[in-house]
Amino acid sequence: MLAALSLVLGLSSAFAAEVTLYAVKSPLILNWKTPSSLFLTALGSELAFGAPRSIGHVFVGYRCGEGPEVISGSTSGPSFNSRDNLLKNGHGMSVLLEDNLGELETDAMAREDIAKLAQTRRMAVMRLEISQAQCLTMQQWHKEYAARTPMIYGGVGRRPLRGEGAGCSAYAMSFMEIADAEFTTLNRLFEKTIYLPEHLLGGEYGKRRVRLWSLLKDRTPLAQPAEGALEVKLYDPNTLYQWIRKEWKAARRGEAASDLPGYQRSISKLGRAPVVRFTR
Repeated sequence: MLAALSLVLGLSSAFAAEVTLYAVKSPLILNWKTPSSLFLTALGSELAFGAPRSIGHVFVGYRCGEGPEVISGSTSGPSFNSRDNLLKNGHGMSVLLEDNLGELETDAMAREDIAKLAQTRRMAVMRLEISQAQCLTMQQWHKEYAARTPMIYGGVGRRPLRGEGAGCSAYAMSFMEIADAEFTTLNRLFEKTIYLPEHLLGGEYGKRRVRLWSLLKDRTPLAQPAEGALEVKLYDPNTLYQWIRKEWKAARRGEAASDLPGYQRSISKLGRAPVVRFTR
């Protein structure tokens, strides 16, 4: 554990400025094909021997100049009620959209979790070289966001730069967006569009009570638009994790970085976690 934490503390010493995404997959990769496949894989992840971060997670870190890396993340607070809204209150797929009070993970909290997750096979890490100006923009954004009250852990479609709060992935991607750190390319790679069926929306987004059984048996394709369906754009930590692993394997085979062609790519490990570094 201490060795892994030391790696987290010291791995980003090679470059003047960089941003890092620490992507944590769910125990079972979430399957967004249908409501049934989504909630069965989410349920399986939740029941996976009490594994932490059961639906995945993303931390973001930045390091400016010679200073240390600063890591943070957005997470749900103690009043998180999506589970009750799904199981008891019949909100159905609306639980993906609903806001909850949240909290911002401090550097110390994030490092402790990363040190633990580095000893599993559930984390993958991307480091991207950026300019000092971009890094200082991220630093200021972090300061501004941390000062927000209340801290909203937003539904999957929320975006922090619109003042809506954020889930973990949207929070991490906001750093890439505000500093224009290859955001257009990474957003194309990581953003997913789904269409939530009207008949599965309860709570504030629907007028019906949706039973859990209705979700578990519904095979409506979530990737296809349909009349009355609600379009939602989201980031799934599993998508980031899988892309980083793909890039790591391609680099090990000696292939060029096709998704970020202007960069050179090098690979290493953080405990058991693959690390891909992109440099100019």
